[in-house]
Amino acid sequence: MAASMLIKALRDPACLKQASARDWERLIYEAGASDLTPRVAAQIDAAGLADIVPERAGYHLDLARLLADSQHRAVAVELAALTEALAEHDLPFLLLKGGAYIVGGFAASQGRTLSDIDILVRKEDIPVVEERLEAAGWIYANRDPYDQEYYRRWMHELPPMMHIDRHSALDVHHTVTPPTSAMAVEGARIFERAVFGGPTGHPLIGLPMLADLVLHSAVHLFNDSEFDAGLRDLSDLDLLFRAFSQQDDFWPSLLARAKALGLGSSLAYAVGLCRAYFETPIPAEALDGVMAQAPSRLVRGALSALFTAALNPSEPAGEPWTREPALFALYVRGHALRMPPRLLLPHLVRKARRRARGEEEGEPAPA
Repeated sequence: MAASMLIKALRDPACLKQASARDWERLIYEAGASDLTPRVAAQIDAAGLADIVPERAGYHLDLARLLADSQHRAVAVELAALTEALAEHDLPFLLLKGGAYIVGGFAASQGRTLSDIDILVRKEDIPVVEERLEAAGWIYANRDPYDQEYYRRWMHELPPMMHIDRHSALDVHHTVTPPTSAMAVEGARIFERAVFGGPTGHPLIGLPMLADLVLHSAVHLFNDSEFDAGLRDLSDLDLLFRAFSQQDDFWPSLLARAKALGLGSSLAYAVGLCRAYFETPIPAEALDGVMAQAPSRLVRGALSALFTAALNPSEPAGEPWTREPALFALYVRGHALRMPPRLLLPHLVRKARRRARGEEEGEPAPA
């Protein structure tokens, strides 16, 4: 991590004042491979350092700014369409992850890109939500019967949807963790504490409470089976921690909520890795509270090593040998958290065969 120009720049953009041409090349490569070029551009702009950027690097950063701006405008378009399809038919929903950061104006919206919109609906509303979305032009991107059953039986969301005209992607959640996992959370508990109206502009459209926003981001990152946008998601958490820590009641609320929902292990990984990568400031008392809910030292050490290998930025010289084994181990773990052992091996074999044939996976895209 110490050698990564991307990590250095995200920690302190001022370090780029001493960057060589080779450093800039490495930064642009690492940022592009990690889906973080728009965030680097946003951090440079916020630090007032645009005038030190070399011409070649500036070209990439300018394109990244345009991409982020375009996607942020697209969020407004999708929110208006979802409002018409759901909220205007008395179907409440919450925005999650990237969409929530952007609509809520949170720090994690800075340079945030997203490949889909994530929403949370009430489980009992799922049949009518599907009906309304299909009527408004959203269809299932993958209609394979096995994938449909997989999502509906083991996942906390419906199969990914795509709009037939705009080709925008939509993930519809009914809770925030797989219902068959050890840390299953009822979606109704997220709705109970959500904030409706406000920045969303509609009484039936809300955002999770700040603690739930952080916990969902942590759970999504540290219990998933894919890590393509892992470092970007960790950067989200760093920015959320820094911004929300300005509120006196944030850490007591977050610790209490993590304990109530049984999500302390995910919070511990989020805090530990944010400190390791970004030197995120965490109050000492809060850190003690986080560690009180953390897994054992042995489990924490083993998984943190795997997460680190998976999250480290790709290097121009090639991937370190530890990355692929770590990604495979976390891939298996992510599925094992959802499925019983008797079904896990056949499922993984099926997916391996499909990947070998180059078929669509039907997995959720990074939000």
